[in-house]
This record gives sequence, C-alpha cells and structure tokens, in this order.
Amino acid sequence: MSKRSRRFHRNPRNPQGTVRASALCAQVRRALEWGLAELSDERFDGLEIEAVIPHPNVSRMLVVLRHQQEHDFEASEQTYHALRGAEGLLRSRIAEAIHRKRTPHLAFALIGSDATRAGEAEDQSA
Repeated sequence: MSKRSRRFHRNPRNPQGTVRASALCAQVRRALEWGLAELSDERFDGLEIEAVIPHPNVSRMLVVLRHQQEHDFEASEQTYHALRGAEGLLRSRIAEAIHRKRTPHLAFALIGSDATRAGEAEDQSA
C-alpha cells in the first residue's frame, strides 16, 4: 500500500474514516449546500443535506438528503432524477471548492416519508 492510499485508509477506531476524509466530506457538504442553493429548481426546495460520507472511499461520496416537507413517492423520484441530472454542475462546484486533482463522484440517497424508496428503486435498476 502506498503512502498516499494509507492517508485515506479507514481506521477501525473511526468508522467514518480518517481525519482527512472527514475534512473532505465537510468541504463537499459546504460546496453542495451552495450548489443546491444556486440551482433554481423547485424540486430542490426543502432539501436538507443530512450527511456526506465516503462510499466506499473518498473517490465517491454518498450524499444523504432529507425533505423538510412530506413528499409522495413520485415527487421524491422526480427529485432524485433531478439530482442525478444536476450531478455534473454540483461536481463542478465541488471542484472549485476543494482544489483537488480528482473530484469525487456523487451518489444520492433521499430519506424521509417515501423518499427512501425512490433512491433504492433507482439504485437497484442501475
């Protein structure tokens, strides 16, 4: 294992990863908050970022979002597809904020009401 990969290797005492990975997750979260606020899509109104975690490492981040209002399954599914469509723009905002050679890929999970099923249904079909 090279020195570079050891820096981001998961520590069994810290299940979320290393301090550097946690700092990167915080930077990605801030950039996503700005990026989502910048988008003028009504489907993103009321979305709140619950967590950003390495999935399975820092090259891919799982973004867990929660609806502040109740949504039905169809609205949640539309929101999920809109997030997937905006992934490129969101990644570009992340790249501007974190100044790294490679920008992490994003995976989304919507929680709250029936939203969880929208993300799970899409992931199973992919």
